[in-house]
Formats: sequence, C-alpha cells, structure tokens
Amino acid sequence: AAYAGVLVGQATLAVAQPYLLNAPAAIAQAWFPVKERDLAATAGLLSNMMGQAFAEALIPGLAAAAPGSAESRVFWVTVASGALCLAAAAWAFLRAATPPGREPDAPA
Repeated sequence: AAYAGVLVGQATLAVAQPYLLNAPAAIAQAWFPVKERDLAATAGLLSNMMGQAFAEALIPGLAAAAPGSAESRVFWVTVASGALCLAAAAWAFLRAATPPGREPDAPA
C-alpha cells in the first residue's frame, strides 16, 4: 500500500512538472513588456530552484527537531511543509490581479 501511494504521488508530480516549469515564461509573456520578459521568466524559474534548495536546507533541521519516532517526524515535517504551501498559495490567490490589458506580443 505504501509503495502504491508513492508511485501515485511520483506520477502525479511527473505530470505536473512541465506545467510548473513552463509557467514563468507564460506569465512573463502575459504580464511584462518585451524588454522585461527575459528577466521576469528567469526570476520565476530561479525562484522555483531556490525554493527547492531552501527546502533541502531546512527539512533536515525540522525533522531533527520534531519529537517522536521517524514516522512521526516525517508526518510533522510534511504537515508543516503543506501548511506553508497552503499559506503561500492563499496569499498569491488573494493578491492576484488581472494581467495588463494589452496584447501579449504588443510592444510596451
């Protein structure tokens, strides 16, 4: 049962990954003028990589600080990570505005 859960999770993430990695370029095209698109797409892609590096640096410390058995620590680190992700998603959703009213490829 645990193997099947991991397999389903990995498959789901594999399907979602192209959408997440291509999103910064699509957002930059819709929101930024032509001169700023490269920088905006680069910042979006690098923020994904920096988030992964940040998580890799923090999770061992969080796991070591959590009380209980190894399974309990994994559970609480997962809960903490999920709560942070939900908080970030809620903040982004509440702060989202409509993109500028111009054609994506029109010069600014």
